[in-house]
Amino acid sequence: MLARLREALPAPYRLYPNVRWLAKPGPNAPARDGETDLLVVHPEHGLLVVEVKGGQIRRDGQGRWFSGDHPPKVPPFEQAEKSKHTLRDKLTSLRDWPGQRDDLRMGHAVAFPDVSVRGVGRKVELGADTDLALVIDAADLQSADSARAAVEGAFDFWLGDGRRGQELSGRQLQLIDRTLAPTTQLPALRAVVDSGEAQVHELERSQMRVLNETRGFRRLAVQGPAGTGKTMLAREKARRLAEEGFSTLLLARGRGGGRRAHPGGMSAPASYRTATRSRRMHRWQPPR
Repeated sequence: MLARLREALPAPYRLYPNVRWLAKPGPNAPARDGETDLLVVHPEHGLLVVEVKGGQIRRDGQGRWFSGDHPPKVPPFEQAEKSKHTLRDKLTSLRDWPGQRDDLRMGHAVAFPDVSVRGVGRKVELGADTDLALVIDAADLQSADSARAAVEGAFDFWLGDGRRGQELSGRQLQLIDRTLAPTTQLPALRAVVDSGEAQVHELERSQMRVLNETRGFRRLAVQGPAGTGKTMLAREKARRLAEEGFSTLLLARGRGGGRRAHPGGMSAPASYRTATRSRRMHRWQPPR
């Protein structure tokens, strides 16, 4: 499915598969995890959250959905809608996000890549809470043209007459990309012995993949011998959380660890340095 959609949706479309995020806690709500199987972004149309369900799909008379013989924990349309709202909250709460929450054009859809629903005939057969315009099925994925038409149809369903929301700015596209598919360069913790100058290492592809795939995890233990990049990963995680508006504390063991592990340094923006604190673990006292 993803390969077909990549073929069907060249630039300026952007595709983000298997996206996870962590939304900040609100005044009366805890932090929330969010995820979507696929996010489609277009500068004019906005964002489309797609929930993918494979296998044989059916819905019984009580409105329960089944993928094969197993009901999903959350019905597909409901899951897509929830993900849409939490992602909207995530993006519009970024420190540098320009524009208002309601200006962000967003919609949701579902994909059933192993079945065809076009023979259903009437949308009521899927339920009053669904619409065939929001379903991408196996027939749509037969060609690039039909796949593109299905995605554009879902965007059109939510966009209506085009007066709803605003087109995405270059800055908003940059923030979406940086938040959902970041690439990073981090300074090494060890100096080069010969020259005394700090090395700069780009995170290995595998490290970046792990960091991105665990974006929504509340707790994560990273294990490995010295010099394998554990502190670099912690620094990058702290930097991302601070950029997303979280008040962040990074604890590091060892002499000078708190100073060296600070993920921003004095070259970082003042707002970022304010949101991020680094301390040596044995000196830190929790607030009372």
